Amino acid sequence: MRGKQCTSRERVPISPCFSLDDPNASGCLRLPVAPACNIQCGFCSRTFDLGEELQGLSLTPEAAVEEVRSRIERGERVSSVVVSGPGEPLANAATFVVLRQLNCLFPELLLGISTNGLLLRDRLEQVVADGVRSVAITISAFWPETAKRVYSRILYKGRRYSLEDAAEFLLRNQWQGMMLAVDAGLHVTVNGVFSPGVNEGDIPLIAEKAGQYGARAMHILPAPGEGLKDGAMPDEKALAALREKCRSFFEDR
Repeated sequence: MRGKQCTSRERVPISPCFSLDDPNASGCLRLPVAPACNIQCGFCSRTFDLGEELQGLSLTPEAAVEEVRSRIERGERVSSVVVSGPGEPLANAATFVVLRQLNCLFPELLLGISTNGLLLRDRLEQVVADGVRSVAITISAFWPETAKRVYSRILYKGRRYSLEDAAEFLLRNQWQGMMLAVDAGLHVTVNGVFSPGVNEGDIPLIAEKAGQYGARAMHILPAPGEGLKDGAMPDEKALAALREKCRSFFEDR
């Protein structure tokens, strides 16, 4: 750890990883170090939201830190690092090992996580202590009845719950986690996964509430709809219209 004690960092500029206009901008490296997930989504794909170069892989903490180190030593532009899967970062101990090491070794990096939000309120203090300054929260249902279509079950504190029993609990955790993250001074982005015929009515409501809570931007991502997984993807026109409808809630951020 360079032989020195790690200390908390000053707030840093927002990374392109969390830009509304260019979420895949140069300088952002996404690390898949979290294989386990605590939510079963109907549209689930474990390679979802990973950078192309690392897609489908799950790195050990040692390999992840070395990946960052080697890119920096080669002179590549790495301004930010996001732990984003392939499962749920907050449900994997490896996430926090990587964050702590990167925070110590490369304090100039902006560290972020992408999370489904189920554990965010429980792990927020640890996340902040490990140097995270940005968080992207995926919320794909506003109403409990929609959540029961989007998700099938969750795993929380060692127990499995069906969404018939836990839909309201999941949504409450997601919104409480967002509110606490904003209050902690983190740059918060919301990801809404658009499944046609399932949740298009919920996405604008999510956008409005997220904007009211202080989220800085929203990314609307396409996913299979209706029966999910093997269902039809949204067409570009519908996706563009939904993005435009939600943009106004974040224009002043």
